[in-house]
Amino acid sequence: MKAHSHAQDAHLRAVVQSEDHKPLEGLFRVIERDTAKLARKFRHSFVVNLDPGQYRIEVQVPGYKLESFKCLLRPKQGLTHYFTLKKLDFIDVTGRGLGETSSEIDEPPEGAHVHEHDAAATDLDDLPEGPPEDVADAEEPELIDEAEIIED
Repeated sequence: MKAHSHAQDAHLRAVVQSEDHKPLEGLFRVIERDTAKLARKFRHSFVVNLDPGQYRIEVQVPGYKLESFKCLLRPKQGLTHYFTLKKLDFIDVTGRGLGETSSEIDEPPEGAHVHEHDAAATDLDDLPEGPPEDVADAEEPELIDEAEIIED
């Protein structure tokens, strides 16, 4: 699939398919020197205000390989970048393995309290309303550092 991003006056405005200009959805990251200045999910249209300079931009669309390219933003100069997204043939999952595991379940030590609960027997009226307190009090992580996003 051919796609392009378009920036005007140092604002990235859209990521669309070249042939029919249909919007793409995915993840957009702006990286300046190894530091992500912005990580943002996009649905076709948004504006990113960035200072002039050199950046690396990454665009990830579900089902396609990550596209990464460098760009130089100059004051009052538009930017259009065309790129080709390559479809994923497979998903490569990497990470640390568990090493050796045992399939046997050990009996609890003598005297240990074992609590059994039948989830199907839970009465929904007995559950507290609203989210748990620790979730309600949690702050959202800050994804933006020195950048301003204005959605159209």
